[in-house]
Amino acid sequence: MRAGVKDILLAAAIAVVVLLHGAWLARITPFNMGDEGYLYYIAWRVQQGARLFEDIELFTYAPGLFQLWGEWFDLFGPTVASGRALGVLLAALNVALSYGVARALGLRFGPAIGIAAVILLSYPWLFRGHILLLSQLALLLSLFAQSSAGRLPLALLGALVIVGAAVRIDAAATAGALAFGSVMLRLEAHRSLAKLGSDVLAGLIGATLAGLAVALAYSQVGVLAGWLGQLRDFAGFAHSRSVAWYKLPFPRLGGPGSDLMTLLMLSSAAWPLLGVAAAFYKRWQSASPEWRKLALLSLFAVVNLPQFLIERPDGAHLADRAFAIVLLIAGLLSAAGHNRHLRVVGAAGMIWLAALVVWSFRDAGTLHGAARVPALAVMLAGEPVPLPEDRHLVVALQYLDRNLGPQESLASLPFAPGANFVLKRPMPSPQVNFFPFNQQRVGSEDALRRGLAAPTLRYVLLQPDFQMSPDPRANISCYAPRLAADLNRFGKINQSERWWVLQKGGRSIFPARAC
Repeated sequence: MRAGVKDILLAAAIAVVVLLHGAWLARITPFNMGDEGYLYYIAWRVQQGARLFEDIELFTYAPGLFQLWGEWFDLFGPTVASGRALGVLLAALNVALSYGVARALGLRFGPAIGIAAVILLSYPWLFRGHILLLSQLALLLSLFAQSSAGRLPLALLGALVIVGAAVRIDAAATAGALAFGSVMLRLEAHRSLAKLGSDVLAGLIGATLAGLAVALAYSQVGVLAGWLGQLRDFAGFAHSRSVAWYKLPFPRLGGPGSDLMTLLMLSSAAWPLLGVAAAFYKRWQSASPEWRKLALLSLFAVVNLPQFLIERPDGAHLADRAFAIVLLIAGLLSAAGHNRHLRVVGAAGMIWLAALVVWSFRDAGTLHGAARVPALAVMLAGEPVPLPEDRHLVVALQYLDRNLGPQESLASLPFAPGANFVLKRPMPSPQVNFFPFNQQRVGSEDALRRGLAAPTLRYVLLQPDFQMSPDPRANISCYAPRLAADLNRFGKINQSERWWVLQKGGRSIFPARAC
């Protein structure tokens, strides 16, 4: 059997396995009230006719993500099951694509399947598959740009920069960096300014055509101006979060949480350096294809790691970005050959991959770790929802499901939009969450306070202890004292310490905190 046919059959078989595995995980994994709920809630509101940037406040998440899930909900209904079904389909495509990337890097069939398996077992793809898909496509196109003299891969990379900006802005940064790297590596190989100009022109043509298509589509749904403003402000906003007082501290060995997670994070910063060293070693050996692949893989890892390592060094974001290291290690394994030093690096990479898989199954912050905790199937708004085994949350949601009127709004603070989605109740204001960074936008807190004061709002679901970081100032009662005073004018009507159901009228007191 020819290698190309065998690759297609293996990729198809991998996709089928992922579909079966994903369907099982989607059924048993507890619903994520935060990030997963954020995606589904906004997509449901888009499906209902809400206008992004006007009726829904967005910061760094691009509108295309919610448009995609909104269209899916139009076809299959706005349920947890249907939302996860799209995640499973993206997972099948992604893991098959991971196999294709590994083969493009030069790995044999068995190791390439192993790389695909690591991606499958470690990535939180139920609602984040779009990040991996855009990133892997950019990497694959950049590799094709080195193995082909044609300019179609560069044109497609240029288009992917725009598509990434429309769906996931940091994926656009990945595609842009790889496009630049590809052009520079081709210049280094050809040493022709004429060919450099043609390469740049191809990328610009692809970006222009994609830009026109996105602009037309976004103008039709009324989000073009908001999206362009979002792109304009993205770098400044991302930088402000990376240096903010509320960012997560880097975990330390012996501290709370998993030491294995800390070791994986610390070592992840070293892999791009090893990749660069291996790339220049191959260049010194005049091994052009290998050095270019390793240079692109190292750039790929460098672009994908900073936000995770600097701003959100936790389990969820390690799982979210580990794919960059997995694919870099795949390239190092392929380039090792019979070289003793590179084989040692490859062996270290295999140990890192094994540790990542072990952590993914053991840590509850990852998809497979979360699936170890049995979910409770609870009927809410006529849909069976797999909820975490948290009696207080279940009781609170069931109470709200019984007592909220049709289309009555519900405030979920500071970050539980999943409650609004499973109950099919809108927020009282454009704010889907309310963290310290919301206050950077003029009028955001005032809009939320007006929503809380609306006569039609009766209930608030509050997580009084939810914080972006351990810093005491990261509690809503500290960074938003006026909002906390408004919430104190609602009466607590349940006994839970973690999930408060507040009803307008009466009085509640936030726990005393040293801010």
